[in-house]
Amino acid sequence: MFRSRLVQLSKGFLLVLLLALMPTVVDSTVADSMDSAEIERIRQRAGDYFTAVGSRRFAQARQFILPASRKDFDPNRSAKGSVTGFDILGVELEEGKRSAIVEVEREVVAAVVAGRVKVRKKFRWKLEAGQWFLDPNDPPKTDAEIFQEYYYSKRGAETTAEFEETVFDFDWAARGDLVQPRFSFRNPGARDLVIEKVYGPEWLLDRTETVHIPAGSSGEVRMEFDTSAISGRLSQDVFVRFEPVKEMVKLRIKGRVFTQEEIDRSPSLTRKAAERKAAQAATP
Repeated sequence: MFRSRLVQLSKGFLLVLLLALMPTVVDSTVADSMDSAEIERIRQRAGDYFTAVGSRRFAQARQFILPASRKDFDPNRSAKGSVTGFDILGVELEEGKRSAIVEVEREVVAAVVAGRVKVRKKFRWKLEAGQWFLDPNDPPKTDAEIFQEYYYSKRGAETTAEFEETVFDFDWAARGDLVQPRFSFRNPGARDLVIEKVYGPEWLLDRTETVHIPAGSSGEVRMEFDTSAISGRLSQDVFVRFEPVKEMVKLRIKGRVFTQEEIDRSPSLTRKAAERKAAQAATP
């Protein structure tokens, strides 16, 4: 009797626990689904706008402009050349989800150059009365503006993130090797840090796993690049942007990449290459 009562109480407790947890899981799933649907709506609206501009249907294009900004905006004048194609590279909802940043690559035929050029630009879209509109009067900051505010204006000042080393010297690599730079740092401040973006060339991939670094804890910026298209000495600057402190830290990757022919001609490099291969084979 007592055991039966205990089983019933246990089942009741588990049911209450499951019911308490279910809304969190469902809400999270629903929120993600809603964000995806909203991003798709913005993508569609942006696509329709740029299609109208490219077709020189400027009266139609104006209908996609935020009503409060329409009187100041002329889509024809803003095009700065004939738009022959476009590609929406990404859509990112901003905090509060009442605005979004849309990055677009446009193919433009301009009078000052021969042929077509591709131009990347970011635009801010805003939600008003249940619909998304482009707001040309509130453009997102360009990378140049971010660098000026976050880095150049603060040069010489101490940054919040304390890096153990700001230079990663991989010494040398054989052409075709995969190099994985690592930069460890500490957040000694009272506020949490967020790694917002890593600025570098396209061949350098950002592999950072944890971007939210609580106050008093440590983090690591992880990168990766294939040396197949690189030869000779390498010295590459990389910038890491931190929020909400609006700071940028410059890091550097350096070393030398040898071709197989150069390694074969050097007895010391040949020996070192063999030692590396043996060490890698011995590593479990």
